[in-house]
Amino acid sequence: MSPNDQITVKKSAAAGGGAVVELQGELDFESVPGMLSDLQSVVRDNADVTLSLAGVVSANSAALALLIELRRTAQQTSHELSISNLPISILKIASVCEAQELLEITS
Repeated sequence: MSPNDQITVKKSAAAGGGAVVELQGELDFESVPGMLSDLQSVVRDNADVTLSLAGVVSANSAALALLIELRRTAQQTSHELSISNLPISILKIASVCEAQELLEITS
């Protein structure tokens, strides 16, 4: 599966026209670099983005780095980024690295 096959972007009809981005498959050192710029563009182009990781079957520290970069892009553009369905593997890595605050994870 190529990185572009792992990204689905749906525009919201709600006021403000946010975007819902659904990631699927594996988020690893092979797939993440190919999707970073596409996802950053979505965050830059939409004031409100929800990133769903419900379809992610495995993830490693590359996924954590991707999420941190997307959070940084959102902050730089004063846009909102919500992350949902975060896999346990990313939560564990974020905890070990003490990176929950960077992702704005509360628990």
